[in-house]
Amino acid sequence: MTTQCKICSKRQSRANPLASCTACKATYHRACGQITDPIFNAILNDAIEWKCLQCRRTSSRVSGTFLPSTSQRKLSSNPTNETSTPTPDVSNIAKLEQTINSLANELQTIKSQQSVINTSIDKFSNGLKDLQLITKTLGEHDRRLETAFQVGLFTNKQCTI
Repeated sequence: MTTQCKICSKRQSRANPLASCTACKATYHRACGQITDPIFNAILNDAIEWKCLQCRRTSSRVSGTFLPSTSQRKLSSNPTNETSTPTPDVSNIAKLEQTINSLANELQTIKSQQSVINTSIDKFSNGLKDLQLITKTLGEHDRRLETAFQVGLFTNKQCTI
Protein backbone atom coordinates (compact mmCIF):
# COMPACT_ATOMS: atom_id res chain seq x y z
CA MET A 1 0.00 0.00 0.00
CA THR A 2 1.40 3.40 -1.01
CA THR A 3 1.27 6.17 1.55
CA GLN A 4 0.41 9.64 0.27
CA CYS A 5 0.23 13.07 1.88
CA LYS A 6 -3.34 14.13 2.62
CA ILE A 7 -2.61 17.71 1.48
CA CYS A 8 -0.45 17.42 -1.66
CA SER A 9 -1.14 13.75 -2.53
CA LYS A 10 2.58 13.14 -3.18
CA ARG A 11 4.08 9.85 -2.08
CA GLN A 12 6.47 9.38 0.78
CA SER A 13 10.19 9.37 -0.10
CA ARG A 14 13.47 9.38 1.79
CA ALA A 15 13.77 13.12 1.13
CA ASN A 16 10.13 13.77 2.05
CA PRO A 17 8.97 11.39 4.80
CA LEU A 18 5.43 11.48 6.13
CA ALA A 19 4.13 11.83 9.68
CA SER A 20 0.96 10.02 10.63
CA CYS A 21 -1.85 11.55 12.69
CA THR A 22 -2.53 9.27 15.65
CA ALA A 23 -6.23 10.13 15.57
CA CYS A 24 -7.31 9.90 11.92
CA LYS A 25 -4.23 8.04 10.56
CA ALA A 26 -3.85 10.55 7.69
CA THR A 27 -0.25 11.23 6.67
CA TYR A 28 1.44 14.58 6.03
CA HIS A 29 4.75 15.96 4.85
CA ARG A 30 6.37 18.30 7.38
CA ALA A 31 5.46 21.48 5.46
CA CYS A 32 1.99 20.27 4.46
CA GLY A 33 1.11 19.44 8.07
CA GLN A 34 2.68 22.70 9.33
CA ILE A 35 4.94 20.77 11.68
CA THR A 36 8.17 22.25 13.06
CA ASP A 37 11.40 20.33 12.47
CA PRO A 38 11.88 19.21 16.10
CA ILE A 39 8.31 17.98 16.40
CA PHE A 40 8.49 16.25 13.00
CA ASN A 41 11.70 14.47 14.00
CA ALA A 42 10.14 13.38 17.29
CA ILE A 43 7.11 12.02 15.43
CA LEU A 44 9.31 10.09 13.00
CA ASN A 45 11.31 8.65 15.94
CA ASP A 46 8.08 7.54 17.66
CA ALA A 47 8.97 9.81 20.60
CA ILE A 48 5.57 11.51 20.56
CA GLU A 49 2.09 11.04 19.22
CA TRP A 50 0.81 13.83 16.99
CA LYS A 51 -2.64 15.00 15.88
CA CYS A 52 -3.17 16.87 12.63
CA LEU A 53 -4.71 20.33 12.63
CA GLN A 54 -8.15 18.99 11.66
CA CYS A 55 -8.18 16.45 14.50
CA ARG A 56 -6.93 19.07 16.99
CA ARG A 57 -9.80 21.34 15.97
CA THR A 58 -12.44 18.63 16.31
CA SER A 59 -10.99 16.99 19.40
CA SER A 60 -13.07 17.45 22.52
CA ARG A 61 -10.07 16.69 24.74
CA VAL A 62 -8.38 19.60 26.43
CA SER A 63 -5.13 17.76 27.06
CA GLY A 64 -1.99 18.33 25.00
CA THR A 65 -1.45 17.25 21.45
CA PHE A 66 2.00 15.75 21.92
CA LEU A 67 2.16 12.67 24.12
CA PRO A 68 4.72 9.93 24.52
CA SER A 69 3.95 7.42 21.80
CA THR A 70 1.89 4.36 22.66
CA SER A 71 4.74 2.12 21.60
CA GLN A 72 7.03 3.97 24.03
CA ARG A 73 4.66 3.97 27.06
CA LYS A 74 4.44 1.21 29.67
CA LEU A 75 1.99 0.67 32.47
CA SER A 76 3.48 -0.03 35.86
CA SER A 77 2.73 -3.44 37.33
CA ASN A 78 -0.21 -3.24 39.70
CA PRO A 79 -0.61 -6.18 42.05
CA THR A 80 -3.00 -4.26 44.34
CA ASN A 81 -5.48 -3.54 41.52
CA GLU A 82 -5.10 0.24 41.90
CA THR A 83 -5.36 2.52 38.88
CA SER A 84 -2.29 2.25 36.67
CA THR A 85 -0.40 5.33 35.59
CA PRO A 86 1.66 5.48 32.40
CA THR A 87 5.41 5.83 32.86
CA PRO A 88 7.72 6.73 30.00
CA ASP A 89 10.31 4.27 28.81
CA VAL A 90 13.78 5.43 29.94
CA SER A 91 15.09 5.29 26.36
CA ASN A 92 12.36 7.73 25.34
CA ILE A 93 13.40 10.38 27.87
CA ALA A 94 16.53 11.35 25.91
CA LYS A 95 14.46 11.83 22.75
CA LEU A 96 11.92 13.95 24.65
CA GLU A 97 14.69 16.03 26.24
CA GLN A 98 16.23 16.60 22.82
CA THR A 99 12.84 17.70 21.46
CA ILE A 100 12.30 20.01 24.43
CA ASN A 101 15.75 21.55 23.97
CA SER A 102 15.09 22.09 20.26
CA LEU A 103 11.76 23.73 21.05
CA ALA A 104 13.40 25.91 23.71
CA ASN A 105 15.99 27.04 21.14
CA GLU A 106 13.22 27.81 18.63
CA LEU A 107 11.37 29.78 21.30
CA GLN A 108 14.52 31.77 22.12
CA THR A 109 14.99 32.56 18.42
CA ILE A 110 11.37 33.71 18.16
CA LYS A 111 11.76 35.87 21.28
CA SER A 112 14.88 37.54 19.88
CA GLN A 113 13.11 38.15 16.57
CA GLN A 114 10.16 39.57 18.51
CA SER A 115 12.55 41.92 20.31
CA VAL A 116 13.93 43.18 16.98
CA ILE A 117 10.38 43.65 15.68
CA ASN A 118 9.33 45.50 18.86
CA THR A 119 12.35 47.81 18.51
CA SER A 120 11.41 48.51 14.90
CA ILE A 121 7.81 49.20 15.91
CA ASP A 122 9.01 51.61 18.61
CA LYS A 123 11.23 53.46 16.10
CA PHE A 124 8.36 53.61 13.61
CA SER A 125 5.97 54.84 16.29
CA ASN A 126 8.40 57.57 17.39
CA GLY A 127 8.92 58.60 13.76
CA LEU A 128 5.17 58.76 13.28
CA LYS A 129 4.81 60.96 16.38
CA ASP A 130 7.52 63.26 14.99
CA LEU A 131 5.68 63.47 11.66
CA GLN A 132 2.41 64.24 13.44
CA LEU A 133 4.11 67.07 15.37
CA ILE A 134 5.67 68.45 12.18
CA THR A 135 2.29 68.29 10.41
CA LYS A 136 0.62 70.09 13.32
CA THR A 137 3.35 72.77 13.35
CA LEU A 138 3.10 73.27 9.58
CA GLY A 139 -0.67 73.57 9.89
CA GLU A 140 -0.28 76.27 12.54
CA HIS A 141 2.24 78.16 10.35
CA ASP A 142 -0.11 77.85 7.38
CA ARG A 143 -2.98 79.34 9.43
CA ARG A 144 -0.75 82.22 10.60
CA LEU A 145 0.33 82.98 7.03
CA GLU A 146 -3.27 82.87 5.85
CA THR A 147 -4.23 85.30 8.61
CA ALA A 148 -1.31 87.58 7.69
CA PHE A 149 -2.45 87.65 4.06
CA GLN A 150 -6.05 88.34 5.10
CA VAL A 151 -5.15 91.34 7.27
CA GLY A 152 -2.85 92.72 4.57
CA LEU A 153 0.52 92.25 6.20
CA PHE A 154 1.80 90.67 3.00
CA THR A 155 1.02 91.04 -0.66
CA ASN A 156 1.50 88.35 -3.26
CA LYS A 157 4.57 90.24 -4.58
CA GLN A 158 6.26 90.32 -1.16
CA CYS A 159 5.86 86.58 -0.40
CA THR A 160 7.68 84.08 -2.58
CA ILE A 161 6.72 80.97 -0.64
